[in-house]
Amino acid sequence: GQFNLEIDLEEKQYLIINLYHSTGQLIDSKKIRTISGFYTRQYDLNNYAKGIYYLQITTENKVLTKKIIYH
Repeated sequence: GQFNLEIDLEEKQYLIINLYHSTGQLIDSKKIRTISGFYTRQYDLNNYAKGIYYLQITTENKVLTKKIIYH
């Protein structure tokens, strides 16, 4: 029910981190204006239904989506 997000950015950039349920419902959103170096954040899904979630990380020049399976 818990996982850690770890990101290492070589240069300063903004981050938008969104966590979605597979139905498209936004569970959590974090906007970080300017960051460089190592960023870590812990997520706890214990209060949510088991299933598939998507973690979307947006930077100035990239969008990355990862599937999270909570069972």
